[in-house]
Amino acid sequence: MHGGFGTIEDINNLIPYLFTPIGIDSRGHGTSTMGTSPLTYECIQKDAELVLEHLNISTLSIIGFSDGGVVAYRLASFAALHIEKLLTIGSRWRYKNALATKHFTKRYSRELEKKVSRNF
Repeated sequence: MHGGFGTIEDINNLIPYLFTPIGIDSRGHGTSTMGTSPLTYECIQKDAELVLEHLNISTLSIIGFSDGGVVAYRLASFAALHIEKLLTIGSRWRYKNALATKHFTKRYSRELEKKVSRNF
């Protein structure tokens, strides 16, 4: 988020110095083809894992918007990756329908509690 009287361009110029952004168009979106598999969050998750494996990336931070956030939750829960930071916007993790909820919640709630408590 940019500061008062600024624009997002104030921050966009810094990103390449702080991170190496990688954008992936999901199946059937943007420049990606649909393929023959049914479009599911699991399928998109597996596609993202293949891209990260191809790029030899196993430690990362993820920003996911809407469906991208759901895929980010799945990567954090099911993939053999080290997720340093996870930010989702407009995404919902459905506890009653998620097999990894118990593991996911235990893993991240303790860490989040420590980080948040430092701010108060």
